[in-house]
Amino acid sequence: MAALTREEFEGYLRDSLSHLYDPNYLRATPLARLLGVAGRANTPTVLRRIFTQAIESLEPSPDEPLHSRTWRMYNTLLYLYVQKMNQEKAADKMALSARQVRRDRTAGVRALADLLWERYGLGDRQV
Repeated sequence: MAALTREEFEGYLRDSLSHLYDPNYLRATPLARLLGVAGRANTPTVLRRIFTQAIESLEPSPDEPLHSRTWRMYNTLLYLYVQKMNQEKAADKMALSARQVRRDRTAGVRALADLLWERYGLGDRQV
């Protein structure tokens, strides 16, 4: 077994977020084992809750300007993954280009990965 890299974790997270409402995918993702919820009858539900609560915890303070990068990243994750909007609809809702939404998604997934990496102490885990 090799040590889990930060890049591998981020890739697993991105894939899992893209399949957030697919229970079969969530049961099989390596993140189920890494986050300690593999083999449970409710694994998909628990992973979905972990991811959505982590996204919600990234919500900026009300004092943060609404068009800040922090709000854009948060809203992008919320719209694309939790609310299951497609990229074009999310871009329209935020009055952004699809390209900007892709950039904000990348930055948002990275921020989410950082949060979960620290929260679950994944720096010393094996894959």
